[in-house]
Amino acid sequence: MALFRRNHLYRFEGMQLGLFWHVFMPCLPIVLYNILNVLGVFHALEGSIPRSITISIGIMIYFAFSESLVGCNNCLEINKNYISKTGLGFSACYLSVVYAVVMNMAIRYTVIFLLLLFYSKYLTVYFIWGLAICLLSVLFGTVCGVIFSVFSLFYKDISNLVQTLSFYLLFASGVFGTMDDSSTLGSIVSHLPSYIYVVNGRNLILGLGEVDASSILFLAAISLLLGGAAFTMIRNAKSLMLNYIK
Repeated sequence: MALFRRNHLYRFEGMQLGLFWHVFMPCLPIVLYNILNVLGVFHALEGSIPRSITISIGIMIYFAFSESLVGCNNCLEINKNYISKTGLGFSACYLSVVYAVVMNMAIRYTVIFLLLLFYSKYLTVYFIWGLAICLLSVLFGTVCGVIFSVFSLFYKDISNLVQTLSFYLLFASGVFGTMDDSSTLGSIVSHLPSYIYVVNGRNLILGLGEVDASSILFLAAISLLLGGAAFTMIRNAKSLMLNYIK
């Protein structure tokens, strides 16, 4: 919690609009795309779901994954001075990232709830499932980030690769629209974990009924297996990692 407060809660300390930035920055992509929607950039067909809703929900789910991935991948490198000088545990570094991601996720979830109040016919009891989908996205991103963080200590190029992947994967995760899985590229993209969570999570939240529950459960099981692998990896390589940090 102390690390979470230092790296996240106190990030805007001393600024007049500190609380505002904590709320605004996680929601900046949502605000931007909704402004574009109001300006008429997105032309939805009559009777279809407004693009502002589908994109906002997609961003909420995707960023739960990407922020966990990038944050956990970088956290050991960022906090290596604390680890070497104070004996800070690796788990504390990872948990501080998860706390920050969950906080941002909760802010986006609340903002989307307020948005759906203006489109009340799309606000159903299924909206509560959005929390579960987002938390599963956080879990998958976290375990992947933990695994990458071990290698990033020794090969710093991996951090750049992960950040680049996280940025461009946004456009291949169903946030802006679904892919035609009849093509080779569409088939590959449709099997990406981020795409599965975004598309199925959005359908679940909006109560569309087109949800591939087996894929979501499969990814959840994979996340648990990867979590076990990450724990074993760090336990076996911890002494080597500590020596390298020092």
